[in-house]
Amino acid sequence: MNKAWTALVIVFLLGWASSEVYSTIFGDGKESASAMPGYYSFEGLPQDESDGMQQIEAPKSNDDANIRRFDLLEKLLAQESEDDREKLSPYDWIKQDQIQVYNNMVIIRLKNPQWARFTDTKSMDPVIDSSSHALEIVPESEEEVHEGDIVAYESVYKKGIITHRVAKIGKDSEGWYAVMKGDNNPGNDPGRVRFSQIRRVVVAVIY
Repeated sequence: MNKAWTALVIVFLLGWASSEVYSTIFGDGKESASAMPGYYSFEGLPQDESDGMQQIEAPKSNDDANIRRFDLLEKLLAQESEDDREKLSPYDWIKQDQIQVYNNMVIIRLKNPQWARFTDTKSMDPVIDSSSHALEIVPESEEEVHEGDIVAYESVYKKGIITHRVAKIGKDSEGWYAVMKGDNNPGNDPGRVRFSQIRRVVVAVIY
């Protein structure tokens, strides 16, 4: 009988001890979401509890070593120089602090935006197609147009508005000019485009 009671007491003590160890290591399950890895705190951000709206923060990665390894692997696989891999990209028109992402809406703070759709010319595939939508702004000066920007302009060689990428910017005897090119076209557009021909600059493409 004494042996049975002794065994029962030992089992009880072992169970209690394991419970204490688990609580010490993993906590009591009452931590806030922001204290747990993989979660973001929404504390202090605007929320509308009536429809469950919560702002979502952009994820941040601290794993710089893995990012560097991935970049190196891409370069080795491509077997191309940095200059060969570099492509013209649009200017950073919309900064991170201008964008607010919620679980049921996205807010982009942009001055005087214009809405745009496109025809199916295939000249800007795969970046822009007939199913794409875009936000555009009207540039106020030549300095606001950059190489790599996607620009809507009036051509003297074709009726209507053409939306192509700025391949080069320069100056000649007539002043500022841009050379335009469709991403999917083999060559540049004919002629030099003056600032007076530029109507809008694409700042966001929505698919």
